[in-house]
Amino acid sequence: MLHAETLEVLYEGRDARHWLREVKYSPDGQSFACASQDQKVYLYDNRQNILRAKCDKHNSYVTSLDFSDDGAYVQSDAGDFEHLYHSATDGQYFKLPSQLKNVRWFSWSCIYGWPVQGIWPTINVERDTNDPLPPDPTSCHRSSNQDLVAVGYQDGQGRVFRYPCVTKAAQSIPLTGHTADMPAVRFMCDDTHLVTIGKADRAICVWKITR
Repeated sequence: MLHAETLEVLYEGRDARHWLREVKYSPDGQSFACASQDQKVYLYDNRQNILRAKCDKHNSYVTSLDFSDDGAYVQSDAGDFEHLYHSATDGQYFKLPSQLKNVRWFSWSCIYGWPVQGIWPTINVERDTNDPLPPDPTSCHRSSNQDLVAVGYQDGQGRVFRYPCVTKAAQSIPLTGHTADMPAVRFMCDDTHLVTIGKADRAICVWKITR
């Protein structure tokens, strides 16, 4: 962890056994979370630069995470289609998601959850078994003003939906520019532009948001 102005090393930890997939600060800047390939979320106290807790209930690599508005909770996705909730204070696991049904989230980058259920494709049960399945979402991000959500898919296509997106027939704006798999998509902090990254083509695309 580096100082933003001087680049002085403030903290160096080797707690995770594998590489990190995502890192985020809590809204108040007091906590720092790392989503790791080793199936854990590491929670740090940013004031003392120490490891506070580990969330270790995932059974696959952790792909994304978000803090709640008050910084008290963390939600996270894993590679085995699992979406879990933990306390940001001590890493306690919440077995019943309904316990946090009224929690407001400071950011949303998880592809699982009630407000993004409409980003998943609809599969026709009467389809020909030889036909390929529609591509799954691989990344998403909610805009800062919380009215849009951008989604990247396995086939490299992207889409922008209204947020929350809870219906399967939700309309969207397509984003065509990558060849395959869009593992990351992010709105700029002022919501004027959207940045997408392609895995196979190693390309970075910048999209202007016109309202």
